[in-house]
Amino acid sequence: MNASLLVRTYIRFFAPKWTVGSLALLQASDGRICLAKHRGRVKPWGLPGGLIKWPETASEGLVRELQEELGLQLHAVDFQCMETLSSPKLPLLEILYKCRRIFSSDEIGKIKPCSPEVLELQWIFPSEVEGFEMLERHRDLLRSLEPGVPFEKVR
Repeated sequence: MNASLLVRTYIRFFAPKWTVGSLALLQASDGRICLAKHRGRVKPWGLPGGLIKWPETASEGLVRELQEELGLQLHAVDFQCMETLSSPKLPLLEILYKCRRIFSSDEIGKIKPCSPEVLELQWIFPSEVEGFEMLERHRDLLRSLEPGVPFEKVR
């Protein structure tokens, strides 16, 4: 066995492994953001999205998750990468995207969970995040959003 193959084999089996997910910041025209209550999570409230499947890109996985969970027909170009979050306890990397599309009041009234994974949706102002049981890294992110400022102007 040559050295190159040994190195590749070692990396494949012993290098840290990560689970990767994509999350969406969906914003209504009045500045509210969408939160989803997911079944089976210790802290059920969070941003819509989910885990990426092989061989999807992060944005493709997000488009699929939003279609499956909320029935939204969006495209990868509808999203702009905002930042990445990592879990302090698990090998989990979350890629956060902001949706370039702003949803009207009429549109958000029509967005409903359409998967057993999502129990409920709430559209809230970032200042209202304290009342929801969610991961602290998601809460910190939402606290950092300025009320009424479109995401294009944030960060």
